Amino acid sequence: MRNLTINKVLEPISSDFISTIFKRYSADKYIKKLSSRSLITLFLMADFKELAGLRKISTDLEFDFDYQRILKLNSISPSQLYRRLIKLDTGMLREIFQVLVTKLAKGHRHIKLSSDVDALNIIDASTILKALHGMEWAQFRKGKAGIKLHLGLKYHGEQNLYPSKATVTGAKCHDVNEMLNLIDYCEGVINVLDRGYADFRKLDEITDAGGKFVVRIKNNTTTWINERFEDAKGVKFASKGPVGAASKKTRHEYYYIQKFDDEGNLLHLLTNIENLESHEKITFETVAEFYKMRWQIELFFKWIKQHFEVKHFYACTQEGTENQVYLSLIMYCLLALFKQSIITRGTLDKIR
Repeated sequence: MRNLTINKVLEPISSDFISTIFKRYSADKYIKKLSSRSLITLFLMADFKELAGLRKISTDLEFDFDYQRILKLNSISPSQLYRRLIKLDTGMLREIFQVLVTKLAKGHRHIKLSSDVDALNIIDASTILKALHGMEWAQFRKGKAGIKLHLGLKYHGEQNLYPSKATVTGAKCHDVNEMLNLIDYCEGVINVLDRGYADFRKLDEITDAGGKFVVRIKNNTTTWINERFEDAKGVKFASKGPVGAASKKTRHEYYYIQKFDDEGNLLHLLTNIENLESHEKITFETVAEFYKMRWQIELFFKWIKQHFEVKHFYACTQEGTENQVYLSLIMYCLLALFKQSIITRGTLDKIR
């Protein structure tokens, strides 16, 4: 049953559209043993089986005759797996990931978060730290190295979410540097960001381009009050005006909202959603509720670290670590597509 499930999960990797990507990247030029499609399939199965290490992948294949038949391969050494992993084109894996994201988006086009909002695009980053040895290119602090996964998580509801945009950098990279690569400008999508993304110049750029956002700001941020909303329900305070010190003040006016969270902490939020004071469905309180959904991306990072091998690097080179992260994101998308195809409200854990 487990093999039947994984075979169905991996079906999209055999599609003609994915084949054109392999051809465009000349993925199998000079390859005599184990095609790039089979190599990727092998690593995806390793994620599915939670195999921590190239030796475990090699041994597992040696004793799994079903997968030997699927891959048309009886064995492969850990050293061969290492060499092939670091030579995989990261751009190719990134493109495969985006193809799967597009398929997921089509399946969610009729699933709306509410009557006025199609989805939230929750943006955050997660750091994966390792010992420095072998990863000097990604030194983070004394004795430690690491990479950072920057992610946009499309959220249509608790059982309807998927990673929509992703970049991988060294751990030293500040979250805000990748911010514009993760923003979704589609109508009906609201980007939700934490304090690390409160760059007022970039927020103005997003507003200029038509993107909508809710972002948490520091409690000592300078706010200019051009209009105050005394009757704003469900929040402690609401106003409208530019934000930032005089020399760095935003060009646009934004709604500034204060609201206590469930733990009694006072949240300071900024949004460019229009006409909140008169909007029939999206209120000041609704904006705060959108921000509360940010915890979903924390759950996503926790899930992917628990179930996929992103904490145990198969290779410590930049190419190897990036490829491994994208392979895990591809596997997540494949599981989500399979869940979508069988129309179940169960979690991905039940599918696995």
